[in-house]
Amino acid sequence: MGLEAAVASGEVAFEPIPAAGIGEDGASVRVIVLSVGPPEPELDAGSLEDSTVDARANDTAQHEAGPDVRPHGRIRLVKGIPAVPRSQRAPRPRRRRRRPRGDTGEHAEERGQQDTPGERAPEQLHVGDSVLRLHPRASQKHRLPRRASLRASWSRDTLATDLSQGAIPALLPVFKAMFHLSYAGVGFIVLMANISSSVIQPVFGVLSDRLRMRWLMPVGALLAGLGMTFAVLSPDYAVTVALILVSGVGVAAFHPEGYRFAGLAAGARRATGMSYFSVGGNIGYGLGPAVATLALSRAGVRGMGYLMAFSIPAAILLWQVISPRQREALEGAWAASAPRSADGIPAAQKTQNVPKGILALLVVFVVLRSWVSVGTASFIPLYFTGIRHLDPQYGGMLVSLFLGAGAVGTLIGGAAADRWGRRASLIFSMAILPPLLLMLTRASGPWILLAAVIAGMAVVSTFAVVMVMAQELVPERIGMISGLIIGFAVGMGGIGVTLLGAVADRWGLRTAMDATALLPLAALAIAIALPTHRQASTVPEPPGRKEPQAAGETWH
Repeated sequence: MGLEAAVASGEVAFEPIPAAGIGEDGASVRVIVLSVGPPEPELDAGSLEDSTVDARANDTAQHEAGPDVRPHGRIRLVKGIPAVPRSQRAPRPRRRRRRPRGDTGEHAEERGQQDTPGERAPEQLHVGDSVLRLHPRASQKHRLPRRASLRASWSRDTLATDLSQGAIPALLPVFKAMFHLSYAGVGFIVLMANISSSVIQPVFGVLSDRLRMRWLMPVGALLAGLGMTFAVLSPDYAVTVALILVSGVGVAAFHPEGYRFAGLAAGARRATGMSYFSVGGNIGYGLGPAVATLALSRAGVRGMGYLMAFSIPAAILLWQVISPRQREALEGAWAASAPRSADGIPAAQKTQNVPKGILALLVVFVVLRSWVSVGTASFIPLYFTGIRHLDPQYGGMLVSLFLGAGAVGTLIGGAAADRWGRRASLIFSMAILPPLLLMLTRASGPWILLAAVIAGMAVVSTFAVVMVMAQELVPERIGMISGLIIGFAVGMGGIGVTLLGAVADRWGLRTAMDATALLPLAALAIAIALPTHRQASTVPEPPGRKEPQAAGETWH
């Protein structure tokens, strides 16, 4: 369908300056693709569909905001509408010429210039027999900071925050020997850490949506490091568990607000953008066992004070990075690119029915994935130290490889989800996990390392993908849904470790790890059951349309 045909058929909407009959009937129509500013010679809207062009609103003119608009550098496009032919693009704007001395401005109209300094007349783009008006400098309100800077700062601070939680698997043998715990008792410590750091995250997510408490991020990062540092120094079991709870609360306060900012700044390639934020946490969680093992071997329990060297600078930097101006710019860009109904109202504001069945499937999927991830990371040091009788540093190094490989897997998984589909990415990851986890407990030499690396990449790569899928289902409650996925669902991993610990006490640790290796089969069945198309919050059907209008993308 050509552009003029799309206008005539009602697929394209604009605010026309009456010149012909198109659009005069007041029908609810969509915003067309506009070429704003001087476009690059080889670029068009069609070629930018899957590109990584800077999505900041850095143009000098902007059209009236309309539905389904995606900012792509100097071109604004609507998904599903063909590219604007070059003959119909906006002309290159003229540069303002400095007025010669003595010029009173009486010939300004002939030059096409405005007498008022710093102002320009609205540019016009002719489409068929109608005219679209472009308003100068309208996009300056939502100018975004550089995305590369945001990604680097958030990844760095997420790394420092999750480093404390990542240290727990390496500390479990210490706690077991210090307090004479059974495997079930060790699993209880993991359960408490997961409840405090994950299960209560939906509460902080709701507070984030309603109150916009930016200070939760720096305060959460500080509590995460301090709580875990003093937990190792405590000689009392109850005090240790209480301090682990404090550290977990810090993690829970940090993540919903962090994922809200990451979702706002991700742009059109949301799975890729979310993976950049998650990769810092994966690296921190993966480095945690190695840092804890190294600190304990060099300085004993007092060496855990190194965690404060990460958390305190992270809290200071977060306080400087997160500003009200930055949030306003990000939320403005999110609103401009949000799906809208045919009458121009954002779909998030017209939510009628949240697809609870699909959301429940995603939550169950994350629960099973968390059982696999947390169970494997928790039992690897115990298995290779107690069953294989290897050096404790080897177990800590293996956990770091397993979790650290997830950082690479997160980046690969996000890009693969944007390229081949999110559902397909989940299916592939869960399908390859069972043989890799079985190989981990039966192989020897370098094959153990290979199995740990690939299994870590596969299990962690799904995290950012599921987060984006959940945010797309409920776009009006980003903080709450982020807390639900990363919080309640991931926190259920602690319950899984407790149950697996009971299995280890009854039938042996290897049996418990074999049971963990079979859990991805259930997650695979859920991934296959997910729909191939996203079923987001429904919007009323516009008059005159035969089919309901979906606000979403393919999940194939």
